[in-house]
Amino acid sequence: MLPAPVAAFKGDSQKVASAEAKSDTNKEVCKRITQSGTRIKKRVCMTQFAWDQLARQSEEMGRDIVNKGQRGNIPEY
Repeated sequence: MLPAPVAAFKGDSQKVASAEAKSDTNKEVCKRITQSGTRIKKRVCMTQFAWDQLARQSEEMGRDIVNKGQRGNIPEY
């Protein structure tokens, strides 16, 4: 068992780390994105959380397309 001052310090550092992680997801990040049909890149700014969410959605959509193709369920257009 840790002495009281050390235990208190350890808890404080965890609170600080979680607060920093939350502030990192709220930080605005700008990226230059290439649009289809043009060579000019567009500057897009979103929070880190929104970029992470967009990446997860893109990965999920890619997996769905691959899985549907493997099962032979190709959508009709």
